[in-house]
Amino acid sequence: MKKTIRRIVAAAAFLGVLVQPVTAFCMPKLAYTYTLPVSAAANTGTLIGTEIGHCQERKFKIGGGLLTIQSINYGNQYQATGTNTTGPALPYSKFTTVNPVIVGPMVSTAQSLGYQPSAAFDLEIGGFTNYAGYTPSSKLYLPMNYEMFVCPVAGYQPAMMVLLPNGMFRLLNDSEFDRSYSGSLFVDGSQKFVLHTYYPKGIYMLVYIRQ
Repeated sequence: MKKTIRRIVAAAAFLGVLVQPVTAFCMPKLAYTYTLPVSAAANTGTLIGTEIGHCQERKFKIGGGLLTIQSINYGNQYQATGTNTTGPALPYSKFTTVNPVIVGPMVSTAQSLGYQPSAAFDLEIGGFTNYAGYTPSSKLYLPMNYEMFVCPVAGYQPAMMVLLPNGMFRLLNDSEFDRSYSGSLFVDGSQKFVLHTYYPKGIYMLVYIRQ
């Protein structure tokens, strides 16, 4: 009984006000939106890779349960970022690792909610120019889309959580973390998922939720 109380208290310390609609997942209601004491803006990770404009799309290795990620043109990335195919600014997606100071609370929160935490990465979206370099977008006008290959875990459903710069940490819904391609296994045993995000800056963590 004492262990149960301690777990409830630990989870409550990270939970915020419920603002998101119920998703198809079976989980505590307050799991959809809550805040953390560490801001995503505090991330000082190591660069994994960057895609710029209409350059050839590349897969970047993430590790853990999330093998690779790459941007895909399901929508118009130029319209999404307010850039143009002829310049001067081209859209970019920058992937970096996550500071352990931030990963720790994210892992603890996921575990307190009954999820199995896995790989995390920082994603920044914006416009790139030769004279100004990388300028993060303040907002996205259309979703940016990313293809992910995820290792399945028996008895669990993959899901994606995001920590925003304002400290809000939420579970992505079915329209944001697309499972429509997950029915087929690839040669390496992975499943394909697609991230559709309106957030120009965020730290994403793959989690597994018991089915």
